[in-house]
Amino acid sequence: MRLNTVLYITIIINIIFGLLLFVIFIINRIIRESINLRRQNAINQLEPLINELIFTEDDDIYSWNQDELRLIDKLKDLIRNNKFYTKVLFDMLLQMHKSLGGNAGIELKQLYYDLNFDKISVEKLKKGPWYVKGKAIIELTQMEVTSAYDLICRFVDHPEEILRIEAQIAAIVLKKFQGLNFLDNTKRPIPEYQQINLLKILSEFEKEDLPDFSRWLESKNDYVIIFAVNMISHFEQISCAPKLIKLLTHKNETVRIAAVKALGNLYFTPASENFIEIYDKETQKVKIAILNALGKISTKNELDFLLRQLEKDDYEISIEAAKSIQSIQRNGVNTLESIYDKLNDSIKAIIKHTLDKRIS
Repeated sequence: MRLNTVLYITIIINIIFGLLLFVIFIINRIIRESINLRRQNAINQLEPLINELIFTEDDDIYSWNQDELRLIDKLKDLIRNNKFYTKVLFDMLLQMHKSLGGNAGIELKQLYYDLNFDKISVEKLKKGPWYVKGKAIIELTQMEVTSAYDLICRFVDHPEEILRIEAQIAAIVLKKFQGLNFLDNTKRPIPEYQQINLLKILSEFEKEDLPDFSRWLESKNDYVIIFAVNMISHFEQISCAPKLIKLLTHKNETVRIAAVKALGNLYFTPASENFIEIYDKETQKVKIAILNALGKISTKNELDFLLRQLEKDDYEISIEAAKSIQSIQRNGVNTLESIYDKLNDSIKAIIKHTLDKRIS
């Protein structure tokens, strides 16, 4: 009897719990549909005004005429004391600005300022949690709010990586090469993918404004040093090459590899002597990088060294040495062909692979 009672109570509780979940689901769905309907009503009122404002032909895109000012006043009336309409219009402007360029993009940005939406983004940056701050930085960057630069720079070394990355991107977009000043004091990592992103952005700016990237080669942050090396290589600042030589003895293997690659990419031939000098004491990864770089900057003077590496009992070393020898113009190919018969089968296979024109 007692077992039946417990079972009965359990069934009743499960039914009540199931009904409760169903009711909550229905209520949430009603609320969601209500919000969507309200948002669509707001869009239906706001969108025609925005379209008329930005798609009307006007010779002066940097100032509003009287008809346009009246449209802006209507928008202001609709959002006045209405947080919901304000958010809808705010989101609409940002989304439209992403999609539209040219004069329409300029006018949307101007409208963003005239409605004081830049202040909304700044307020979120000041008071919101880290993910809200990150969104605010994206908004301010998109709308090129340069006045927010100093505030954004407070987050370029933030513990939260996503926020830190957005702040670094914003600093460079807003101030171009001057935005790199955050490298002076940053103590946190700059991941490889972030360095690639920043280099892509920097590549869009006028090269006449390039700073001397070697100023960051003595940073206490190894990530900053590596990024500086990559910028020197990317922008071909050959004048910085002698300073890269000093990094060949840096305690961080990744820094040494970056320096070796950069010297190779800069075709700085004096570095070949330094490469050979440090080679025997280096790690496998650095040795591979050195051999690769020698393939770009070597002359026949380095042939003996490369031939010794070719005959090493190490496949990675041998094949990289073979590639480097081949790169020394015609002398390298002739050398490989002349010694071919004297080598063991494994080295012969490497040379055959290297000289195969189908593999390149």
